[in-house]
Amino acid sequence: MKTTKYIGGFILAGLLPAFVACDKIKDGDRLIDQGVVEIKSERCVLLEDYTGVRCVNCPDAAATTKLLQATYGNNLIVVALHPQGFPTLTMPYDEDQDLSTAIARTYYDAFQISSLPQGMVNRKKVLPYLAWGGAIQEVFDDTSTDYVNLVASAKLSGTNMQVNINGNFKQDYSAEGDINVIAMVVENNITTQQNSHEGRIKEYVHNHVLRTVISDDVWGDKILDAHPSEGADFTKQYTATLNEAWKTQDLALVVAVVNARSREVLQAAYAHFK
Repeated sequence: MKTTKYIGGFILAGLLPAFVACDKIKDGDRLIDQGVVEIKSERCVLLEDYTGVRCVNCPDAAATTKLLQATYGNNLIVVALHPQGFPTLTMPYDEDQDLSTAIARTYYDAFQISSLPQGMVNRKKVLPYLAWGGAIQEVFDDTSTDYVNLVASAKLSGTNMQVNINGNFKQDYSAEGDINVIAMVVENNITTQQNSHEGRIKEYVHNHVLRTVISDDVWGDKILDAHPSEGADFTKQYTATLNEAWKTQDLALVVAVVNARSREVLQAAYAHFK
């Protein structure tokens, strides 16, 4: 149950100013060309944490996530989603940058999440954070649902990112629903103010923050018809331009293969951009 990543570096820069304000960036902080990243994964689980900077319980959920990552290592992939439009929970303090996105709100509404913090393990069902560990272990224990081999590579020339995704099914997949792929960009090491049980934390570090989805559709793009057989291959390419306010050293690519009908995640992969 080990995820192997072959990382030769990355090349990145500027996309979707609607998600992040484009302030003046120092030359030393700009995204730079750094080579190629390649991901090769075995079984991985995707944990999505719905959170907010004004949510007093959300730091506890983040601490739980950190412990789970220490346990599962690279086989646990985390995305933190700050749903847009919640003044009491996700609106930034003072002059802090806004971590919320319309994409996170789309997912929040579709999955009928009722409060923060809550999360989903492989998008099966909505769970309180104290139940995340058990749900993650259930996925790893059920080897019969280990369906997908997944490889992704990414490169940026100037401001244009290119992502190549390919893989195949290890066994027949009988569930209804076409097979989609979703490609997301997340950012680590973002410092803002954060509410907590002890009051407002002035310098709180956020990780795994969803910045954007580079798939054509936020629910993913079709790569295979329903009921793929063992050995069925898939491939998908994307191009995107990333916002220059996002630093190369703090960005990561998350790729998920999903059932388009149930929206369940069948496999995921992660690579830090270096």
